[in-house]
Amino acid sequence: MNNPATRVWVIVPLVASLLMIAPFTVDAYLPSFPAIAREFGVNDAAMQHTLSLYLWFFGGMMLIHGPLSDRFGRRRMMLISLVFYALASVGAALASSINELIAARIVQGIAAGAGVVIGRALVRDLFEGATAQRVMSNITFVFAVAPAIAPIIGGGLDAVFGWRSIFWFLALFAGLSMLGVVGFMPETVGAHNRQSIAPKFILMSYLKALRDGSFMGLTLVFALLFAGMFLYIAAAPLVLMGHLGQSPTDFWKFFVPLVMGLIIGSRVSNFLASRFAPIRTVSFGLLIAAVAVA
Repeated sequence: MNNPATRVWVIVPLVASLLMIAPFTVDAYLPSFPAIAREFGVNDAAMQHTLSLYLWFFGGMMLIHGPLSDRFGRRRMMLISLVFYALASVGAALASSINELIAARIVQGIAAGAGVVIGRALVRDLFEGATAQRVMSNITFVFAVAPAIAPIIGGGLDAVFGWRSIFWFLALFAGLSMLGVVGFMPETVGAHNRQSIAPKFILMSYLKALRDGSFMGLTLVFALLFAGMFLYIAAAPLVLMGHLGQSPTDFWKFFVPLVMGLIIGSRVSNFLASRFAPIRTVSFGLLIAAVAVA
């Protein structure tokens, strides 16, 4: 993959598939909330735990996957995470109680964060400047479509084969991703750039980031905006199917506006980035968000 053009065509679908694991894990099984609740005899609060605990561990482990991949290598850590993710998906498919399902979802969350962290790190390792921006834009476009595709797949599988087939599908997706990593993912961490995983080094690195006002400001904006999106995702099964009477196969339609907003926003951001200062671009996005919420 010495040819830059060839490298782009290989890395974009590979990294996109790794990043798609996270939204697939969240959105694919949402249409099956009522069916799972009925089978296990649990209420809506218990079903919310299968989502919220996944997100907690997904977010927390992203802080760990980065240092581990900096030390032991992107390829190795990605393969290990995919193995655990596939096993957790099989465990979810075979769960005989809500507690077993929650445990499997926690392991899925622990493993799924690796795809987001390592995928982005791989782009940073292999590309620079405008090429890196173009690659990430293409990956983000594919990543944004995943929340719309996942409920379609999940709703269809649930309707034909039952909710457990969704987790078998996720295990298969992880297996195919493993083949992609083995066949096409280069190792970009070697003896020359290997980082320490000493707790003090990691802590100091994060403290340095926390002291960066620009970084923390943008992180807070990003977190608040995505918090609203995930609140919608978490409440969607109860509201759409419980109160509005939508079927699992119709569930995906209510995610299309969300996905279209992500896609359009990504393209508009790229357009504005070359014409205005970052603070103006971010302010413009926040203004649109405020109008939408109001």
